[in-house]
Amino acid sequence: MAVGFALVIAGVVVVISGILSLPMAFISVPLVILNHPVLLFSFGFLITGIGGLTSVAMIYIIRFFGVLTARYAGWNLRIIRGIDMKSFHKTMGLMAGVFLLMIILSLSVASSYMTKNDILFESLFLESADPNYHGSYRFTWNGLFGPSHRASDYETVTIEESESFGLAKELFVSSTIESISFIEEDRSDILVEYYRELPDSKLYDVNYSTSESENKLNITATLKIGNMNLNRTYGGEIKIHLPKDYHFDKVTVDTGMAKIRSANIYTDTDELSVIASFGDIDVVIEQPIRDVNVSCNFGSIDLRCESTIDNLDVDCDMGSIDLEVNAPISQLDVTENMGDVNLNASAEISHVDIVSNMGTVRADFLETVGGMDLDTNMGDVDVYFYENADMHVHADTDLGNVKSDFPIVSAGKTDFRFTSNMGSVSVHKR
Repeated sequence: MAVGFALVIAGVVVVISGILSLPMAFISVPLVILNHPVLLFSFGFLITGIGGLTSVAMIYIIRFFGVLTARYAGWNLRIIRGIDMKSFHKTMGLMAGVFLLMIILSLSVASSYMTKNDILFESLFLESADPNYHGSYRFTWNGLFGPSHRASDYETVTIEESESFGLAKELFVSSTIESISFIEEDRSDILVEYYRELPDSKLYDVNYSTSESENKLNITATLKIGNMNLNRTYGGEIKIHLPKDYHFDKVTVDTGMAKIRSANIYTDTDELSVIASFGDIDVVIEQPIRDVNVSCNFGSIDLRCESTIDNLDVDCDMGSIDLEVNAPISQLDVTENMGDVNLNASAEISHVDIVSNMGTVRADFLETVGGMDLDTNMGDVDVYFYENADMHVHADTDLGNVKSDFPIVSAGKTDFRFTSNMGSVSVHKR
């Protein structure tokens, strides 16, 4: 059922993204679909319809197994025995009919549009959307079913700006799709260079600005795209030239749709914040930092820590988290809304807090852990300890199995607590 609900949510997000000028949340959406608003909306409704039918089917399957399983029947007694079944079947049939109609209409509209615009079905699978040059859509009803504006129909122009600033102690960089790079060289100021290619059209709106106040340097680049078929690629980048070994008090890198890699961040700072709205984060921390915050709304996080960190906070709304710790960390906080969490630690961690709403959590520790609190709403927990051989744990679940190689005690008598509302909890000793 979770898969069905997730598909419904995904479809709704795609539709709302197009209407409210939000960036496209799903990087794997075929490029052709993103280039044509009609296909985009049809795709969104198709996902919603499939997810709805899946949810209806799963409701029946769950009910069937619930009737056969005394444990589930007791847990869900009011739902199974308290409903007028005639009304229940009528409601489920109506829902199935609505979602089926949604699928038929979306396929019909998409097929008609593709025929009208000479779009081959095979082209949907030739190339996926590249977050390095897709921004958000500025939706207008007048252009939805009218002729598509092709980027290649417009002359390509460029924006080039360069400006020097004083040695600020705080840096904030926000970019929709431009790549960000840091260059250390012999200089006594901060030089910011901006380069952007774009079609000469109001449908492709780029805004770039810089400001400096209270010892903080702000660099911002935004992009809005109207009803335009992006049949070519437009490059863009922000280059920040710094003195060698320059140290900031705080650095924030915030991107809308670009993937963030190690080359896109600057780690010679006391505080580092890496934020991606729609795009993956794949970085390695190789310099000691006091506080590190890594956050992603839609996309996966792949983080490797090779240097000491006092406080590490990793947060993901929708996507997986893969975390490798090879240097000591004082406090590790991981929050996952929808996706799996994989943690591998070969260094000491004073305390670990993991909260997961939906997804499995697997943690593997090869060194001492001072304490751990792990709580999941829906998903299995699988934890391995090596150095903590004599510890006691609290492990509990409302629906699932509990297995522990360590003695189980009440929550108040240990610093190692593992709980799940719906999922099995396993704590292993290596």
